[in-house]
Amino acid sequence: MFTGKKAFCTKAQFCDNGQIHDLVIECDTIGVSDPCLLLRVDCKTVMQVKQLQWKFRGNHTILVDGLAIELFWDVHNWLFGTSVGNAVFMFKTCSSAEKLWASQPLSDPSVYPLSFSQRFVDSRSQNLGFSLILNAWKHE
Repeated sequence: MFTGKKAFCTKAQFCDNGQIHDLVIECDTIGVSDPCLLLRVDCKTVMQVKQLQWKFRGNHTILVDGLAIELFWDVHNWLFGTSVGNAVFMFKTCSSAEKLWASQPLSDPSVYPLSFSQRFVDSRSQNLGFSLILNAWKHE
């Protein structure tokens, strides 16, 4: 659990013996007509949700260290609740072939240093099962 006004930071390791990553969730809702949600992994923006008033709950798959990570968010209380509303974010490794295949566009060959089937076999052999639940509380 962490608190803040706009940016929320933590560290996470998505697989055994994997790299430790800096996660930053940024959501500016104070005095903004169209709030958006940003997720940065190691200072790189990997997800942006615009029109957050309509997309206050959702999910998105990101790729980190060759692993598909499913991100779920619920910021309803943060946007429409009291001045100390909370938001919930969940990161979960995803081992399905469909998620691994669909997580990145095919037009970027640098994303696929190994063949798709090799990446899927490697990810299954890493004993995936990571999940991280963050409960963020804003204060004004």
